[in-house]
Amino acid sequence: MEGKLLEAARSGDLQALYDAVGEDDSILQKLHSFGCVETPLHRASMFGQAEFVREYMRLSSISAHQLSQLNRDGYSPLHLASANAHLEIVDFMLEYVKQNFAIVEVCMKKDREGRTALHSP
Repeated sequence: MEGKLLEAARSGDLQALYDAVGEDDSILQKLHSFGCVETPLHRASMFGQAEFVREYMRLSSISAHQLSQLNRDGYSPLHLASANAHLEIVDFMLEYVKQNFAIVEVCMKKDREGRTALHSP
């Protein structure tokens, strides 16, 4: 299931996301709680799939801690969106954490090189 969701995130396939949640309504939380290194949120953020990011975050009720989770390369979803100039995703994530009073936790999360998402090239 994880592999299908990662591919769906890369391509922005919302129907695959809905199907996965329909089969197991806790699948998105499981991916984060089991410490998956590369989540669908990382993948969608990297590839600029803004609608997928919005729906994923809505369906999973993601926490600030989960949003700042680093992948195996040491980057959070916000780092990946910022580094790849996916401004719609960056704006959405910043608004999300602002509404959840977690902007400092997410924005100050450092990647493996000690940079915050706002420092990304």
